[in-house]
Amino acid sequence: APPVSRLQKPAQTTPMKVTPLATVLLHSVLEADSQTVKGCTDRAARNYSIQATVNDGSCTYDPANVKPDVGFRQPAVLTENSGLIHWNGRLWQHNDGGGAPAIYAMDSAGNIVRTVTIAGASNIDWEDIAQDSTHIFIGDFGNNSNGARTDLTVYRIAKSDIAASQRDTAVAAEAIRFRYPDQNEKPTPVAPNTTDHDCEAMIAFGDSLFLFTKQWTGRQTVVYSVPKTAGPHTATKRAGLDVNGLVTGADIHPIHHTVALTGYTKTLNRFAYLLYDFTGTDFFNGNKRRINLQGPGQTESVAFVGQGLLALGSEGISILPARLETIDVSAFLQGFLSVLEGKADETRQPSERE
Repeated sequence: APPVSRLQKPAQTTPMKVTPLATVLLHSVLEADSQTVKGCTDRAARNYSIQATVNDGSCTYDPANVKPDVGFRQPAVLTENSGLIHWNGRLWQHNDGGGAPAIYAMDSAGNIVRTVTIAGASNIDWEDIAQDSTHIFIGDFGNNSNGARTDLTVYRIAKSDIAASQRDTAVAAEAIRFRYPDQNEKPTPVAPNTTDHDCEAMIAFGDSLFLFTKQWTGRQTVVYSVPKTAGPHTATKRAGLDVNGLVTGADIHPIHHTVALTGYTKTLNRFAYLLYDFTGTDFFNGNKRRINLQGPGQTESVAFVGQGLLALGSEGISILPARLETIDVSAFLQGFLSVLEGKADETRQPSERE
């Protein structure tokens, strides 16, 4: 082939035409990138960033201390109350290990108005109760005696069966059995209150149950998920949170999806956590607000009874009687809930806003 002269002009190329549609798409991508700023989006936090548009879970808060209001003393049958939900205008509770396999409905004055026995079930160590729109779930998964239980179970009861009668009754349950993926199928027994595979807190969300462990050694809580269907399952390990204590109860608000945890330290200094503005089921990737609860006690359960009102159930210990208390957390959630309301308002039709 003949040599190419250095003075030879390069071949002419036709400039690429940019269509109006391509220009719009390019600008929208650049605009979206410029609007995505990760940071703390909670106005109540110490490190709130006005530029942040995406919550990255980095919010930190000033210490918060709340003195719970005593609602009533628990009746004698619920001295060792361990789980609590608010359903159908009633508080429903149960006792922990050794108690009857039953849940108790209470009125606002603390009177038991109904007892529902779970037929065929046994209360080895019932530790929490949860609910979705159709079922109630009771967790028989307390595992603190030696950490080696192989019969970890959640009982699944249809709400329609409970609502079919207004009297004391017995209802059937399905058994959801599970094991932890990071524990041997035949665990080695350990000394009492030294296992990290104990659990006393559970919520139902979406198609799964989420268990928040009570780590006696690690002082964290680790979330595991289990399907809400009957049968043997291997739980899925999700994430952990350093709570510097023992988590004993959980609930989730059905509308604004705030998770409430409660627990205490080994010296019975009580606390609650509010988990909110998280993505999907990554409960620890949003805001994590710790609230110290004044006054000693062995608080074992928590339930939302309003948008910002929590009920807390405590066992009887020493000279402290078993009691039910309440705390108002609406002030801590005010900014988050106002943002949610603003977003909801934006999606309403004009006629809905009037």
